[in-house]
Amino acid sequence: MSEPIKEQPTPPANQSGGGTPPAPVARESAKAADEAMVRTAIKDLKFQTKKKIEKEGESPRYVPSERPMTMRDVLSWSRQGKRLVVVTADGRKHRFDADE
Repeated sequence: MSEPIKEQPTPPANQSGGGTPPAPVARESAKAADEAMVRTAIKDLKFQTKKKIEKEGESPRYVPSERPMTMRDVLSWSRQGKRLVVVTADGRKHRFDADE
């Protein structure tokens, strides 16, 4: 029979051997700055959705509608160089030039 498999030691959290992780404070302030930029970018955008209209005795209809976009509609955002990319829940990707 073969020897039992020995369990490998796990590295400590946040230490993958690839250098020092960035300071949490710097990461949080950068995230807050990006979130403020996203809020500013989406303030004039419309979120496309559908309203369900039901009449008695008929099957429901879905009518397209728009409403102002909120941060709840944002699935993710990222910075790509000087560009801000925002992905929303209605399936659209918005790209903005980030002015610093």
